[in-house]
Amino acid sequence: MAMTPEQKYLADLDRRTERARRSWLELAATRTRLLSSGSPEAALDVLLEIESVQDAERRYRSLQAECREAHAQFARVQRSGIK
Repeated sequence: MAMTPEQKYLADLDRRTERARRSWLELAATRTRLLSSGSPEAALDVLLEIESVQDAERRYRSLQAECREAHAQFARVQRSGIK
């Protein structure tokens, strides 16, 4: 069965949200490794990474909220029988 445009949009949004989540987690893991290395040079790198991690988290949270809302709207439309 072919996907409707709405289903394709939701699937794409799900993929983008998952990519953003993975990016955020990878950046956070890098920051953690830098912190645990204990080297003085790592301290500067950690400061630079913190902003990247925060930006990635904001992107993920924003996409996550958009994804939840889109799925909820699609479910409401399906329940009401509107095509």
